[in-house]
Amino acid sequence: MGSEFNNVADLLSSVSDDKEFNKSVTEEIDAKQLSKTLFAMRCNAGLSQAKVAENMKCTQGKVSKLENSYDKDISIGDLIDYCSAVNMRIELGFFDRKMNMVDTIKYHFFRLKNNLDNLIEISKGDAKMERGAEKFTQEAFMNIFMGLIESLKKASPKKFNKAPLQIDAPVTRDEFSEVVDSKC
Repeated sequence: MGSEFNNVADLLSSVSDDKEFNKSVTEEIDAKQLSKTLFAMRCNAGLSQAKVAENMKCTQGKVSKLENSYDKDISIGDLIDYCSAVNMRIELGFFDRKMNMVDTIKYHFFRLKNNLDNLIEISKGDAKMERGAEKFTQEAFMNIFMGLIESLKKASPKKFNKAPLQIDAPVTRDEFSEVVDSKC
């Protein structure tokens, strides 16, 4: 059975002792993260380079060049055109380099809250959409809550009861909705 590797750097170190070569290959790969992402998006969309070129109104050679370019050589215009051609949209963010991980998590939380508020706002006036937005918000709450609990357990495992056995009754989505409804 073959070996498994977490990344190309691990593979390289298993077959080559030349540290400079391994470093240069890793740097080359790191410098093409965006172009490799474009390639992956095209493959996930099930499109050929020729079809993407048709959608972009350019040549197949240009698509190939984009998928093999260094990140610094890809223009925003080409990125927009490529993403449109594979039916993706771009979200571009600018962050102060002084932002730490906590600031970034807070940013994403408030961004998520804003998106949920927008979803609720656009559903107003349509009872079916309002109920769908409410159910989705409940689902999002549970997913976020459970994810936070998992992270909290990893952050401070000594603060949780380490009983040898704990049995909780199963909770269904409907039961959870009733609890949320009664609290709101």
